Amino acid sequence: MSAEKFVTFFEGAQARLAELGPEWLNTRREEAVHRFGELGLPTTKAELWKHTNLKPLGDFDFTPSFDGATHGLTRDGLKRETFGDEDHHLIVFVNGLFSPELSHVLELPAGVVVSNLVTAMNDRPDFVRDHLGAALDYYRDAPFARLNDAFFTDGAFVYLPKNARVEKPIQILFLTRPNGTAPLVSPRNLIVAENGAFARLVESYEGPDERAYLTNGVTEFFVAENANVDHYKLQREGHAAFHIATMGTRQEGSSRFKTNSLSFGGRLTRNDFNVDMTGEGGVSRLDGLFMTEGDQHVDHHTRIGHLAAHCESYEDYKGVLGDQSRGVFNGKIYVKKDAQKTDAKQSNKNLLLSRKALVNTKPELEIYADDVRCTHGATVGQLDDAAIFFTSAPAASASARR
Repeated sequence: MSAEKFVTFFEGAQARLAELGPEWLNTRREEAVHRFGELGLPTTKAELWKHTNLKPLGDFDFTPSFDGATHGLTRDGLKRETFGDEDHHLIVFVNGLFSPELSHVLELPAGVVVSNLVTAMNDRPDFVRDHLGAALDYYRDAPFARLNDAFFTDGAFVYLPKNARVEKPIQILFLTRPNGTAPLVSPRNLIVAENGAFARLVESYEGPDERAYLTNGVTEFFVAENANVDHYKLQREGHAAFHIATMGTRQEGSSRFKTNSLSFGGRLTRNDFNVDMTGEGGVSRLDGLFMTEGDQHVDHHTRIGHLAAHCESYEDYKGVLGDQSRGVFNGKIYVKKDAQKTDAKQSNKNLLLSRKALVNTKPELEIYADDVRCTHGATVGQLDDAAIFFTSAPAASASARR
């Protein structure tokens, strides 16, 4: 699959995409696909992609999906993919399109909106236009962010007004159900938390094991002063799937933002996370866990930008790799010249369960302030034979006593 084919598919899907938003969005889509065509798909010659080879994408002609049918899914049948009950807010997308019949949103505090992005673009076009893409400055020319700009069909829109508290979790569930072709699914999520607001969100991705598809998602967070956003991303795509995700966050003063990335599925996974801390006193936490087997490949690239003084960031990513699977971690802490009194900690720990498993890890510090406390570290190791023996010894002893 080449960049030229994606551009060709855009030309064929342009009329259908135009139905999914206001006129100003069509102009943005055209600009994005033009720039994507210039950039092309990244190769291993690019520093940020040197350990992730996208050649397997070339085995498939991924085409934009506009199939939002439920495919026999029901709310009762979604218990594995959800929390198992209805005591939470749930917004569901099938093949990137909103499914109201599978969603349920409970009573919300005054002014809070939990909806889909297409509805929000029609209801409040100026607000969405001002925010859409504004948290992606670092990824402005990232090819897959541009590809999402061109092809996104829908996604979640969550708006939290000043001091609003949503106590029950909000789950955003993306289900892919291939129907005849290898679909390109392009979710786009926009989360805005005004001053003092709080919410907990779970972003989930699921799909069948036996069919290839490509999920190329973008999620943006705006976390205003004293707001608190707790985010979890659960990726359980099918074994033949490709999952590429870009997340951009803009944090203002004294805010709290936490994201937890859990990656278990997919043939090839790439997560790009960037947080810009723009106001004093903010606290950010990025944690991740990935577990791989077979020939799975999981790549996490993170960047935390300390752009203001007196901010704290904490980052802890862990990987457990089996068989001949591959893992990549590249984490950068960037401290601007005026961001004095920064406190930043970063850690990456990996456990190899097989001699054929491999992980590439590269923690980075880029510091231009002179009064900071920044640490980073990475470890890669295998299970010790003695530890394996002693772990299994109690069970053996119990069997002997019987």
